Amino acid sequence: MDTSFSLSESEDALRDGFLSKPSHVENAGRRHIGDAATTSYGTQRGELRLSYERQTCVLTLWGDKAINFSQRNDVIYTIKCIVPTNDCNHQRCYNSTADTKFKVLISLISHQTSFGLDFESLSHPVHLLCTKHLKDNVRRYLKDKEGCSTKDGEFIVSSIFGRNGVLNCDDSFSYDSKIADLDSYLNKFPHFKSYFQTRLKPLLDKYVFLPLQKGPVTEQWTNNNCESMNNRLKQSLDWRPHKLPDLITKINEISAFQINDLRRAIHGNGNYILEDTLQQHRVPPDVWVKMSQLEKKEENMETPFPKPD
Repeated sequence: MDTSFSLSESEDALRDGFLSKPSHVENAGRRHIGDAATTSYGTQRGELRLSYERQTCVLTLWGDKAINFSQRNDVIYTIKCIVPTNDCNHQRCYNSTADTKFKVLISLISHQTSFGLDFESLSHPVHLLCTKHLKDNVRRYLKDKEGCSTKDGEFIVSSIFGRNGVLNCDDSFSYDSKIADLDSYLNKFPHFKSYFQTRLKPLLDKYVFLPLQKGPVTEQWTNNNCESMNNRLKQSLDWRPHKLPDLITKINEISAFQINDLRRAIHGNGNYILEDTLQQHRVPPDVWVKMSQLEKKEENMETPFPKPD
């Protein structure tokens, strides 16, 4: 699919509406907020609406978190491990995770209704673009719109995406310097230069170079990094269409294998091992065998998905 065309103002507005920026809160930033109330509650979903400084914040609790949490208005809580989602109706929104925990920070002496939040361990979503598709778009544009030779086209691609290219700079100063050098070279290709400055460079700045500098990824992202399971599923289906029940069965089987591999890695007796930063989650096999089901659940070793009826 050709994605190198420019969007109209109305199309840009529609895109921005669907890709609104996620909520952001500084780690460990204390928020003292006013009245808190449970606005909706289901069997596996609970929603807490909180307010502070004329703004509202919604925390959606899922699964066991929704079932087991009993709200108290006479304490201040520390809430750990929640994930921001897209803001809705001008209020910040967050989802619980399997690791979300409520800890009583302090009991209030007065009878004022109060609720305090100490946001910690937030995982902020990062939007990454596939550099393989970006390269393909650049090559296609240079060939179809500029009539650029293969030699010049590959030089431009290498100048942007190559080992010594713009995106592999160590800092913003080097990045800006190489962008300036590339701009001079692109004077020979005015149509592509306009496309690069107005369309491509803003995408590279925000969704490729910045994530590389801040550390969510250590090398240029390609969608191949998340398609291994897609290929495994196709192989299990012998690359042929199947009825929906058969597909669901296959997905369940593959997911079960993955969960078992994860457990074996945690117990230290499988084909995979935990990396150094995750060693605190390791439970030796002899300890695991002696643990009760409740202890296993508390250690987050139980399958995080509900069992089918």
